[in-house]
Amino acid sequence: MRLTRIEGVPTRAEVKPGMAHFAYTGPAGKTCGDCRSCQIQTGRRELYRCAAFKRLTGKIGNCIMKQFGACKYFEPKQEH
Repeated sequence: MRLTRIEGVPTRAEVKPGMAHFAYTGPAGKTCGDCRSCQIQTGRRELYRCAAFKRLTGKIGNCIMKQFGACKYFEPKQEH
């Protein structure tokens, strides 16, 4: 069965729990890992969380993958 794509409604691939907004709504070719809001959580393995999600909701979101497409709240990391 094939469903109709409705303009403005995100696809399953664009909805990522823990992100501040839908994936791939930010600059083309950018990922969460390129964003200053993508913060690493230390532990046994590398986990990432979105600081923009926390800023907007006041809650700690699910872990995200730095390879996810950037969202509309994308802010480039500062160069060192």
